[in-house]
Amino acid sequence: MTSIVLVGQKELTPIREGNKAYKDSTYDVAIEKYHKALELNPESSKAQYNLANTYYNKEKFDEAISLYDKVILGNGADAQQTKAMYNRANAMLKKGELEKAVAGYKSVLRKDYRHEDARYNLSYAKAMMQQQKENQEKQDDQNKDGEKNKDQKENKESQDKKKRDEKNKKEKSDKGEQDDSKDKGKDGEEGEQDKEGKEDGKDGEKSEEEKKKEEEAKKKKEQEEKEKKEQGEGEQGDQKPPETKGEQKQGEPQKLTKEQAEELLKSVENDEEGIRKKMIKMEMRKSKKGDKDW
Repeated sequence: MTSIVLVGQKELTPIREGNKAYKDSTYDVAIEKYHKALELNPESSKAQYNLANTYYNKEKFDEAISLYDKVILGNGADAQQTKAMYNRANAMLKKGELEKAVAGYKSVLRKDYRHEDARYNLSYAKAMMQQQKENQEKQDDQNKDGEKNKDQKENKESQDKKKRDEKNKKEKSDKGEQDDSKDKGKDGEEGEQDKEGKEDGKDGEKSEEEKKKEEEAKKKKEQEEKEKKEQGEGEQGDQKPPETKGEQKQGEPQKLTKEQAEELLKSVENDEEGIRKKMIKMEMRKSKKGDKDW
């Protein structure tokens, strides 16, 4: 706790008035009185110390620390300097500058190892430093987790977008292939139909042509048989020429084998023999008829 020092020098009156205002918690009046005392004696460590305590209570810690430094470095009593060092450390603790507060409490204990308040506040400042360190580490971990989660989220969104794009691209590709398949299928069907139609037409033409050739061959064969029948009708010994195997192609001469040629020659000889015998019979008939008439 801050304390007020009573003095008996020329600045005594303003210091007393400042102390009264300080006790009444009218800190602005106290500050005014202490500044008046310092005008009368700028080196007054008592006025400096009391003014520093007034700023401390108004939570103007920077102003308080500046005045505590003047007291510590001044020509004041050792007890007053030790109090200034302790209050300065408290101001650092209030500002949250824990390392400076810990260093200040250690300085007080080196000057007065029996200072229990300094010892207690030192432990308190160290505990706050540890808590602050743990909180900072926790915050760092949370920040890392947050960044990691953000990266994972961004990666997931990127992967999802990539999958959607690939899916859309695949669907468009499949649709295009289906359309091409439909067109090709349609063209193929038409082509097959045209091809089948052409083949059917070709087969039909071929069938008609073969049919015509067969009819011509049949007519020719019938004509030949009719002519032969007319020539050899009623005559014995007449023989039909041997029939060749296989269908004779129109416009091409029939090639005879050796056996067929021999059979044909034999047939011709037989025909000649038959004709000769027939002529002999006719001569004989004429001769007999002449004898009867005669």
